[in-house]
Amino acid sequence: MTVRNVSLGFKLSFIIGLCMLTVATLLGLSLKILHDVVLRERQLTSQSTVEVAHSVLVKYAAIESQGGLTREAAIRAALDTIRSLRYADGNYFFVSDLGGVMLMHPVQRELEGKDLTGLQDKTGHYFYREFFEKASHSGFIDYYWPKPGQKDPVRKLSYVKAFEPWKMMILSGVYMDDVEASFAAYARTLLAVGFAGIALIIAASVLFARHKPRRRGGSAEPGGGQFQRQRPPDAPAGSRRRRGTATG
Repeated sequence: MTVRNVSLGFKLSFIIGLCMLTVATLLGLSLKILHDVVLRERQLTSQSTVEVAHSVLVKYAAIESQGGLTREAAIRAALDTIRSLRYADGNYFFVSDLGGVMLMHPVQRELEGKDLTGLQDKTGHYFYREFFEKASHSGFIDYYWPKPGQKDPVRKLSYVKAFEPWKMMILSGVYMDDVEASFAAYARTLLAVGFAGIALIIAASVLFARHKPRRRGGSAEPGGGQFQRQRPPDAPAGSRRRRGTATG
């Protein structure tokens, strides 16, 4: 069976299926890329803001080294400044020493002064110990922690950076359910556009099938035959004789 012998309906169905498969593949890849972009954007926000808060420690350490404040006063002023900082819908910073004692937490002040090296999240992960491992070269830690005002822990991704002169580390992070909510909002728009494209392809194919062009060279008769060129009616006998005489 050649392509010429395949029915128009089959050809249209094949083209529609191929288009839908292509659009679905592109949608899947786009959603994966979109999720990575949203997560990366939140990570960069946390990292850049930790750098800003880290600069507060650098500033007050410089004042201390110049004799403007004692170390105790410089640390207290730096922590008070960082305690008041917020970004991106209330995200905050917290500071711990490199021995595992919480020095400043703006949301859960009851943790201040406590050794948290034995703290586990709901999965049994000793995430504070990972803070120490990552602090020296900076990095992200994935763990579970309650959102402000809530009891149930949710997944959180925090960035940590050490401040060696004062043997401290400063952290901040994003809650992954916020990331997923942001991704879902973008994904709904992308899916709506994709499904609208599929619907247009199907509608255009149906319209084409209903108004398919007729073949050239004749149209179908009601009886199933073809219109054929008709021979002209026979000329009168006298005229035939005259033509015959003229040519003979």
